Amino acid sequence: MLGPAHQERRLCVLDRSQNSLSHSSRPTSVLDQATELRRLVRETASSVSGRGSVGPCLVAVAGGKGGVGTTTIAVNVAVALAQRGRSTVLIDLSPTGRDAAALCGLDHRRVDLDEGLGDSNLADLLVLGPSGVRMLAAGWSREAPWAAAEAGDRLLGGLASLGPMADFLVVDAGNSLGRGVSRLWRSADAILLVATPELASVMNAYAAVKMLVPRENPPEIFSVVSRAPTADVAADIHARLAQACRRFLGLQLRFAGYIPPALEIEEASRRGEPFVLASPNSFACRQILALSREIAAKGV
Repeated sequence: MLGPAHQERRLCVLDRSQNSLSHSSRPTSVLDQATELRRLVRETASSVSGRGSVGPCLVAVAGGKGGVGTTTIAVNVAVALAQRGRSTVLIDLSPTGRDAAALCGLDHRRVDLDEGLGDSNLADLLVLGPSGVRMLAAGWSREAPWAAAEAGDRLLGGLASLGPMADFLVVDAGNSLGRGVSRLWRSADAILLVATPELASVMNAYAAVKMLVPRENPPEIFSVVSRAPTADVAADIHARLAQACRRFLGLQLRFAGYIPPALEIEEASRRGEPFVLASPNSFACRQILALSREIAAKGV
C-alpha cells in the first residue's frame, strides 16, 4: 500500500516546503498572526474612516508559478467590482509591478515599496484607472525583496490607510513565495489561487497554499483555472487541488470558475484594455462577472 507521501505525489502536487516554512512546526504565536494581520487592515481602516467595524475586503490574487494570468484576473476582477458600484483599489505587487498598469492603458513608473512608502501615504501614490478603479503599480526593492519584516508591516499599514476610499482591495501578489507575500496571504480575507492545466502550475499552486496559508483562521481560498479549454478540464484541475488541500492540509478550496484561452483576451491586452470592458458579451467576461458577484457577496 502506498504511504501518504506517495499518495500526495499521485495527486500531482509537490511538497516543496519540507525544510522551510512548515506550518506544523510554527509556534502558536506565529499562527495567531493570521488573525492579527487581518485585523490590521480592517480595524485600522475602520478607525480612520469611521465606517464601523467593517473595513475593506482584501482579496489577494496569486499563483505558485509565473505566467498563469494573475495580473489579467486581478485587473478584470477589480474592474468588475467597480462596475457593481463597489469602490475598488487595485495594487500590483507582482515583481515587475508594471503589468497591471499596461493592461489598463496606463503608463506609470513602478513605485518601489521601500521608497514609495517612506514619507508618503499610499493613497497619494494611486492613479485613476478604468471604471473608476484606483490603482498602484508597485514592486519590491531589487536589493532585498520584502526581506525586512518592517517592509511588510509598512505595506499592510498602507493598505489599512486606504479604508476610507475602498470597499475592496484587490492585490496582484504574483507568484512569489517570499516572506512578505506570506504576511499578505495571512492578512487577506480571500485568496484567488490561479493555476493552469499544466502539471507544473498545479504542483506549484498546491505548494504555495501549503507554504503560505495558515492552518488556523485561514482566509477563504478560491481556485481559478486559467487557460482551461473546457469546463471539464477546469473541474478536474480544481478537484485535484481541492482534494490535496483537504486531505493533507485540512483546508477547503472553493471553485470560482475558469478562464478559457480566448483571442479577445489577447487582443484586449495588446490594446491596454480590460477584457470585461472590451468584450462584455464574451464567456470569459461572464466568468469574471460571476466571480466578482461571489466576492461582492462576502465583502462589504
